[in-house]
Amino acid sequence: MRYSPSQGYGGNRMTLSVTRHFKQYLIGAFACCDNLNGAVFEDSPLVETTDYLAVGVVFGWVLGTSSNMVEY
Repeated sequence: MRYSPSQGYGGNRMTLSVTRHFKQYLIGAFACCDNLNGAVFEDSPLVETTDYLAVGVVFGWVLGTSSNMVEY
């Protein structure tokens, strides 16, 4: 048996992120919320929940930079 949804609405996503760049480091955080209420595939057997929330932090280390930097 194969699930074949029709074309249409696929839900919505809201993402919030903040980052701060220092000389050799990048620090940030994010939150992402998905909602599938009213999506055409909401009744699919693969969909177990209609709401999803993910949060996380980001840490980056700059290994090298160009000798010719652009002012911004």
